[in-house]
Amino acid sequence: MHRELRRQFARQAEDFERPQWLFSDEQLLRWVADATPVGGEDRVLDAAGGTGALGRFLSRHARACVILDVVPEMLEAGARAAAGEGRRDMLFVRGDAAAMPFLADQFDVVVTRFALHHMDDPAAALREMARVSRPGGRVTVVDLLDGGGGHNRLERLRDPSHTRALAREELEDLVARARVEVSERRERAASMPLRPWMSQAHTEVGAAREIEAALRAELDGAGPPTGLRPREHEGALTLTQTWVLLGGRIS
Repeated sequence: MHRELRRQFARQAEDFERPQWLFSDEQLLRWVADATPVGGEDRVLDAAGGTGALGRFLSRHARACVILDVVPEMLEAGARAAAGEGRRDMLFVRGDAAAMPFLADQFDVVVTRFALHHMDDPAAALREMARVSRPGGRVTVVDLLDGGGGHNRLERLRDPSHTRALAREELEDLVARARVEVSERRERAASMPLRPWMSQAHTEVGAAREIEAALRAELDGAGPPTGLRPREHEGALTLTQTWVLLGGRIS
């Protein structure tokens, strides 16, 4: 899966820093930041952070920030963006979130966003996030939830590096097992047009046709639930995911 993940996200690296891209959406960044207080002396880790848009945003007034990711193209794009912002407090590190190259108790704030559903073992990554957090440190996890039906199958058609979106109860259990005492639970329905969603992931033509056919069949009442809640909006097909944020301190 690491090989497929690297292949997929190497192609998307430059897109991650475009203003219209999901990961650079300031509204979403503020949604996470509002639930993740960061102090002036805090050391921040953005685990499986891609180009580090979230880590850079959270750490604007922090002591330092580390971005960890397995895709070198992502780290390179993030480093260029950080340099363009005049940041001198950032470190970009290549590594696996499930086996981090850091000693224990190193960070005050650890975050991960839309990464768990690309992992073979999300529980291992959550344990690692807790391990590298200092006692009493803050951890925030953001990911999409399993919408049921054919949701995970269609997500994998769109992006083969997708492994599995978790059900709410499963995600909450994994976070609790990682010793995070959750005090922030937030959820939002995220609607987006189908075709840009697929083009951002460079979805293969045949797979894109299959996804669109499945959504239209559900919308017309002729097909099973896709878990993506399709709608027709201004002549374009849209889908809706559920995003959840779980945040709290390490016990």
